[in-house]
Amino acid sequence: MKFVVKSVLLASAIALAACNAKTEAPVQDSPEARTELVNKYFKLVPLTQMVNDISVEMANNLPPEQRQDFIQLMTQEIRADVLETAAKESMSKHMTAQELSAFVAFMEKPEGKSAMGKMKFYMADIMPVAQQEVMRAIAKRQGQGQGQGQDQGQGQ
Repeated sequence: MKFVVKSVLLASAIALAACNAKTEAPVQDSPEARTELVNKYFKLVPLTQMVNDISVEMANNLPPEQRQDFIQLMTQEIRADVLETAAKESMSKHMTAQELSAFVAFMEKPEGKSAMGKMKFYMADIMPVAQQEVMRAIAKRQGQGQGQGQDQGQGQ
């Protein structure tokens, strides 16, 4: 479940990094402006739909007999309202109104909508590799720790 939450947040961050749209006039940065822009963004990019899409794409990496159970687990057990509240708070906290305005402008363009629609495929492709790398790094570190303990024990 944490994996899907991180995937959704990563997808949002990547989409933001791809955003280079310019707005017509500077937006006054205030908590109210940020909140308004974040709410507008989430109307353009519903988090529930993103979680559902990513869950389906991630399920494609599982054996066929496990896919439906995985999708059901992710779509029924992830509390999208909790995730959306946290995402909105984080975006409002870390992004200026100008940045949020550019992000919204990007998502209002056909290219922005198209790019965001493809993020689920990107996430499905990259997350298993990222997960494997994390597991490899952990296993390597644990192996080094065990080796160090053995070396220390042999010297006594």
